[in-house]
Amino acid sequence: MNIALTIALLGAAVSVIGWVVTHILTSFAERRLQRLIFQMEFTRQQLEELYGPLAFLVWEGLQSYSDMKSSLDTHKVFHEGKVLSEEGFKTWLFWVEHEFLPHDTKIQKLLASKTHLVEGETIPESFLAFLNYYNSWRVNHERWQKQGVEYGWKPKLHWPDTFDEEVLSTFKMLKKRHAILTGMVAENENVFRSLQRRFRRETRINHIEGE
Repeated sequence: MNIALTIALLGAAVSVIGWVVTHILTSFAERRLQRLIFQMEFTRQQLEELYGPLAFLVWEGLQSYSDMKSSLDTHKVFHEGKVLSEEGFKTWLFWVEHEFLPHDTKIQKLLASKTHLVEGETIPESFLAFLNYYNSWRVNHERWQKQGVEYGWKPKLHWPDTFDEEVLSTFKMLKKRHAILTGMVAENENVFRSLQRRFRRETRINHIEGE
């Protein structure tokens, strides 16, 4: 075989192999980039639509409860489920109907409408504990309002402190994850663009050499 022809064929083979390798690397980089973008966007959605609003409501609730305690000592309002002071009862009822129940209703609606954004494979126990707490209080209060069925005018269950911890720790974790993913997306975009340019260049070379 002519040496020049052999060299030309080897060069063409090397060029084609290089094109194939670059194509594979470019496809791999693109798939990885798309996965990272999906993860970043989903995390952003979790923060914007669920954990961000939940974190704000948790902070707001803690402040409201602190404000309520400064103006009303619940231990002086209730004793074995009975109202001791008419004025104290009115004050407590105002907080319940204008702050606590509306606040908790916002949380319940968020959890009901954004369940698909909850972090993890299952609903956290603290979220279920909150729903039990909220539903039992809401139903009893509405029965009293509409049917006059008296109750203790306070929730049967205690507010689940683990709910606050779950929301705030997950919010912090998702903020950190989003920052990391944003950096990884930017880095992988640069790699992908570099491979794209190389792939296009090698495609043009192979096209010219094949003419």
